[in-house]
Amino acid sequence: MFPKKSRIMSFALSATLFFGVLGTANAENKGNGSEFLDITNVSRFENAIELTWSGDYDKYEVFANGESIYKGKDNKFKQEGLKADTPVEYLVVALDDNDEILDKVNVEAYTLAEKQNKRLMANKDEKQQLDSIRVTTIYKRDSLKFDWDDIAGIEEYEVYKGNEKIGTIKGSQYSEEGLNEGHYEFVGKIEVDDSKKEIIREEAKQQLQRELTEEEEEALFYEYYSIIKSFTPNSEEGKSIASRAALADDTAYSINLKYMTFIPTQYVENPYYPTADATVKYFNGNWRGFNPNSYEYKTRTEAQYIFSSKSLDFSKSVASSKFYDSDKKLQYTRTASDTGIYLSDKGRSNTSAKFVVYHNCEIPYYEAITPAIDYNYTAELKSEKGGKIVVYGSHDKAPSHELYYKINGGSYRPIFQHEIVDFKYLFGVYPSWSFNFSN
Repeated sequence: MFPKKSRIMSFALSATLFFGVLGTANAENKGNGSEFLDITNVSRFENAIELTWSGDYDKYEVFANGESIYKGKDNKFKQEGLKADTPVEYLVVALDDNDEILDKVNVEAYTLAEKQNKRLMANKDEKQQLDSIRVTTIYKRDSLKFDWDDIAGIEEYEVYKGNEKIGTIKGSQYSEEGLNEGHYEFVGKIEVDDSKKEIIREEAKQQLQRELTEEEEEALFYEYYSIIKSFTPNSEEGKSIASRAALADDTAYSINLKYMTFIPTQYVENPYYPTADATVKYFNGNWRGFNPNSYEYKTRTEAQYIFSSKSLDFSKSVASSKFYDSDKKLQYTRTASDTGIYLSDKGRSNTSAKFVVYHNCEIPYYEAITPAIDYNYTAELKSEKGGKIVVYGSHDKAPSHELYYKINGGSYRPIFQHEIVDFKYLFGVYPSWSFNFSN
């Protein structure tokens, strides 16, 4: 279990470092002193969120979900009486004596999850848990910052924006100049301990009938962790506080989640040929890339929640597997059982829902020795503010995995798209890929 921070943010960066050079056009927006408005700390509790900011202005006003909750001269405000694990969108505004807006900054934060929050993984001591991590977002007219709980053992993350790697960061904070919506993924890894390495070596020797190479060991000895954030800023220009409040009242009536696993190549070689099977050399693949609308897959699950009727629908599908000889001539076709794929309902209301999807689907080929495709995820859905989604879980590093969401029947948007690493990762003892997504 990773150590929780009582506060998700504690930083005091200069306005130039965090917000970039604001330029002479904004010089008249300064207060009596030399500081621009800047959020310096966000403290999260189960029933409260406290904001602290810098700046030298006559007074400030704080809005929560479009509603004014504070107006005064203090540089700190704590909103209490909130529910656990609840998202709040703040707008902190700097004012002059005539209540004219001089500067403003947005904060999106969650209260902490309840201490009794149930863990998704069966073995809590073996894997880091991502279920209670929530990303705090701070943004202004030309800058953006994310902050999340530290994960013990991860000191560095690779940063992806729209599936393109854009850099590497130290620690659990990321900032950039510019303010555009985007899909961000921060990938860290943790090396497993020596006892787990020995188990992996023995399992590989038994299943693959050989020793692992140094390159394979380097890849197989790490757990991967993804913190994923889909960010869409509130456009403030030309928008009154009243219109922002109306936007905050916007609700979602339905949310869909679609998860598919697939093999991107047309064929994949049978690892048991010819030692255990002298006939089947190839399995069929799906011959495609990432695509939420594809009908080519190994497995597919879909979940839809309709808030007004508290209706939770779940469907699942397993495609047939085909087996070929060395000349790629079809030998036979089989379809795996879907009994290991199911949804567990954890609660529903007119404004929220929580459920877990479990997926264990064996490859229909010598089930005694071939591995299964495993994943599971927990979804926490809220109707407020246009639809808020938190999804966390883990999956095997094979085959390719893709998870999407859509709100109110719109287009599917990615939660993650993870390419196959190696089929050796399907064996149960090998490290998996954990993820935590929020929008």
